[in-house]
Amino acid sequence: MPKKPYKKPTLEVFQEALEKTRGNLTNTAKLLGVDRVTVSVWGKEDPDFGDAIKNARKGKLDQFVTTAELLALGIPDIDPETKKVVGWVEKPDGLMLRYFMSTLGRDEGFGENLDVTTNGKDINAAIQVEIIDKRSDVMSDEERESQSV
Repeated sequence: MPKKPYKKPTLEVFQEALEKTRGNLTNTAKLLGVDRVTVSVWGKEDPDFGDAIKNARKGKLDQFVTTAELLALGIPDIDPETKKVVGWVEKPDGLMLRYFMSTLGRDEGFGENLDVTTNGKDINAAIQVEIIDKRSDVMSDEERESQSV
C-alpha cells in the first residue's frame, strides 16, 4: 500500500508550530503529524518555509547568545548598602569571556590568531637555530662535537 502524501500546512500554521517547538524540526514534525524529513523538504522546496526555519533557528541562537553573555559576565553579589560588588553569585566563565573577546572583539585587536612578521629574515632558519640551541642544553659533549663537525 503506497504511503499517503502529507498535506502541507499553511505558512502561518507552519510558523506557529516552529514557534511552539522553538525551531526544533523533529518536534515540529511531530506536532504537524509528519516525518522530520518532510519538514526539511518543505524548507528546501519552499523559500517561505525555508525562511521560517531560518528565523526560528536564529531566535534560538539569540537565546543561546544571551545565555552565553550571562555566563561570560557572571552574576555579581552586590552589597545593598554600599552598592559595591562583594563577591559572586555566579562567577564569570573564562571560556565564554575568551569566546566573546575573540569574536566580538576581533575588530579591536583581540583574537585567536597571532600575527608574526619576519622582517625579511628566514623564519625557518631562526626556528632551527632555536631548536638546536635548546637541544644543546641537554646534549653530551660528544654529541655536541659530532654536530659541529
